[in-house]
Amino acid sequence: MPNTDFCHSSGCRLLAVRPNDFNTVGWPDGQWHRYRVGQGWTLEMDLRPEGWISNARLLKLSARTGTRLSSQELNQAARFLSAVTGRRFSRQAVGACLDAGLTAQNRDPDVYGSTHPLSQWTTASGLPFKARCGVAGAGPLGVWAGWLQEERVRANAAPQVGSH
Repeated sequence: MPNTDFCHSSGCRLLAVRPNDFNTVGWPDGQWHRYRVGQGWTLEMDLRPEGWISNARLLKLSARTGTRLSSQELNQAARFLSAVTGRRFSRQAVGACLDAGLTAQNRDPDVYGSTHPLSQWTTASGLPFKARCGVAGAGPLGVWAGWLQEERVRANAAPQVGSH
């Protein structure tokens, strides 16, 4: 990820690296990386020992409940998802996902986002991956993609952030 066009244009700066542990969604081996990214974003990744990404999150950790992203921020979120997954994501799709999350949150303040993923697919090695979004309140504002996200949807929980 640090050598991608996304990080080159966004100014990713490594802040921390820690070994994954038993509480890491996916596999307990590998590493967790945290980067500071331009415009107030934080990027977190769970990396397998082989170097591939099992989960990646682009988050606005200080956003307040009800915060909406600007067009530029929506573009950056879509570019991040495209960079981390190799799939194409649009600003409009990310915005629609976040709007759905805000609508759901207006009905129930404990809701973190839409129950529908932005995308879901199976990797070449057979792992189920999803891209999702979340609104500030019950968790941090942002987008993420990775493996083993069913548990979070069912529990209506935010992604694990900096829990390592």
